[in-house]
Amino acid sequence: MFRFLLGLALGIAMTAASCNESYAAQYMGYPPNAVPVIVDSGNVPAGAIALSMPATAGWTNYVSGVACTGGGATAASVILMVLGSFPVFPSGTVNLTWMYDVPAGATAAAPGVSGTFTPPLVGQDGGAVTLNMPSAGAGNTNTSCNMRGYRAPSQ
Repeated sequence: MFRFLLGLALGIAMTAASCNESYAAQYMGYPPNAVPVIVDSGNVPAGAIALSMPATAGWTNYVSGVACTGGGATAASVILMVLGSFPVFPSGTVNLTWMYDVPAGATAAAPGVSGTFTPPLVGQDGGAVTLNMPSAGAGNTNTSCNMRGYRAPSQ
């Protein structure tokens, strides 16, 4: 992780010094002209989580991973995480879903859910990619999610 952050910082510094185009940066480990995107919910106690890699005209979002983790709630439950939308020809779009187990007990740790996508999932040209998760329930004191990837000029 440290190497990634160092590489990202060096890439930004070198780009700022040598490039006038806002999207012409080359970040280590990413395709040419790609811009890293990391979206994080922070701690959300007993509330729904809605993350978005925003829609940007002329750009496409690529998702390389998602992760959600947290604690239990007053009552055990299973909630549905939904990541979408991704174009599928000829049927339209699809969403990916995961079952997230919430254990009974506010101090219990939830097992968490994560996914890594190699190659990255490709969003719709110019469209947003979203990750939604309903509340873990009453008594929950911490749940958080993140979504990571990059945005690249549409082809």
